[in-house]
Amino acid sequence: MKSYEVVETLRKSRKAVFTPKDIAKITGLNGSGVYVMISRLYKRGMIFKPMKGFISLSQDPFIISSQLYPPSYISFITALYLHGKIQQVIDRIFIVTPKKRKQIAAIFEMDVHFVTLKRAMMFGYKKVRKESSYVVLADVEKAIIDCLYLPRYCRLVDVFDILKEGADMDVRRLIEYAKMSKSEAVGRRLGYLLDLVGMKHDLRPKNKSTYKLNPSIKAKGEFDSKWRIYVNEVLD
Repeated sequence: MKSYEVVETLRKSRKAVFTPKDIAKITGLNGSGVYVMISRLYKRGMIFKPMKGFISLSQDPFIISSQLYPPSYISFITALYLHGKIQQVIDRIFIVTPKKRKQIAAIFEMDVHFVTLKRAMMFGYKKVRKESSYVVLADVEKAIIDCLYLPRYCRLVDVFDILKEGADMDVRRLIEYAKMSKSEAVGRRLGYLLDLVGMKHDLRPKNKSTYKLNPSIKAKGEFDSKWRIYVNEVLD
């Protein structure tokens, strides 16, 4: 199989990230022949090498990082940025994965951080077309739930501002996702924030445990008796 035929076959898959095994399946080559083909394609500028063990047809770090280890998806502040919900410049891509992954320095000068969540939290994401391929991206609502689950990866004031704006926000889906997370802390934090912005919901505390609004902040803050959470992050 000629070089251009190999690349064209890869493009037709719509994927942008491949391993040597993928190339072997396409070309029928074995052993060193696969690596000779990869080297040839790379030298001709037909593919890229974003990190050891992978090749790509793209230099977009969002596309590449979200396709490295399926199932995985972009979430937290990175997803909110890609959805156009925040304006601040980001310098890191947060990838949710059900399996612990070795952290990598960067992909095409963008830092990538893998966040391990339990498999029960692997929902609320989809492929979104980008360039001639796609990114695997959390829904806005799922990105918010992930932020409430692990606030250290996104300021809750950003989540609060998005809820306050309310544009394109599916509150029913947001509440459904909170319940699907089966996290009491997430339900409490979401209920508290929805109360603040005046959105109706049916969330209620299920036990007498106490939580922090943002557990990544040491200070306890003021105690909210309804939600039994310590409000320790300034939201306005």
